[in-house]
Amino acid sequence: MRSIIISILASAIAFPAGLQGQQILPVSATKCVFGQGVFLVVSTHHSDPYCASFATAPGGGCTQWKLFRNGQLVLSKYTVPAGGGTQVPSNPPLDYYNIGRFLLSQPGQYQVKMSYSRRTCSGWWIFKTCKFDVFVNETPVLTVTANDLNLATWNLCPLGSFDGANCFVMAKPPNGFIWGQGFYVPASNSSKCPAGTFDGANCFLMPKPANGFIWNNGFYVPAGPGGTCSVGTFDSANCFIMKAPWGSTAFEYNGNFYVTPLSVCSQGSFDGANCLLATAPAGTTMFEWGGNFYVTSLHPCR
Repeated sequence: MRSIIISILASAIAFPAGLQGQQILPVSATKCVFGQGVFLVVSTHHSDPYCASFATAPGGGCTQWKLFRNGQLVLSKYTVPAGGGTQVPSNPPLDYYNIGRFLLSQPGQYQVKMSYSRRTCSGWWIFKTCKFDVFVNETPVLTVTANDLNLATWNLCPLGSFDGANCFVMAKPPNGFIWGQGFYVPASNSSKCPAGTFDGANCFLMPKPANGFIWNNGFYVPAGPGGTCSVGTFDSANCFIMKAPWGSTAFEYNGNFYVTPLSVCSQGSFDGANCLLATAPAGTTMFEWGGNFYVTSLHPCR
């Protein structure tokens, strides 16, 4: 009787179905710079929530990364993504994982293959049926030349000098500031008049004509009958006298018309309001740190 029971139990057990390869998504690889090194950065995608949180040891995990150079395996490691990954739009939903950087030291043809296994089981106790699926992602083959490995050939800083992370532009001048896409300092007052005569503070133009007024940084008087003007030129509505020159502002004071004197720049170039020191090149972002002006470098490893 005992042998019969053992026979029945053995026949009820379904053994693992084995490894079943399945391509998920193509993934990209890119060359970039971090510190004084050139790296290969790769990302992968998958949807296994168990893999997102599993780690067998510090620095270990359920995803295996294999780096190949000229078809030969040069590095293999297991990782789990920091923070458990970030959801990306897809159907079905997939988690996005960034493995970080592989330091490149030799030219060659590089490729990274990423795989993880998922064990799915059904049933209970000795009647459990388990299956292992292996999911594989791989990058295209990426050519790395000796020129790629030479940092001097990378256009990292179209403005400033590379400090290992960003591009140092200059020490921040007194009252320096960032606005729009530029580094600036305030302009200084001067006695230079673009029009009129300097009176010790501003540029005197003329006594204000009867009913004269300022509009849109220009000086005007109302027109007479039939569009006649005793001063200025008829502009189809009023008599236009003049515009305040570029870099100056029209104003009225004590019954007279004035413009402000031009501002001057001890450094940079006057833009009509302040002194522009430098403009951030396309693809970079300006910031201030440690009392210095910087822009982000091009081709950084993110």
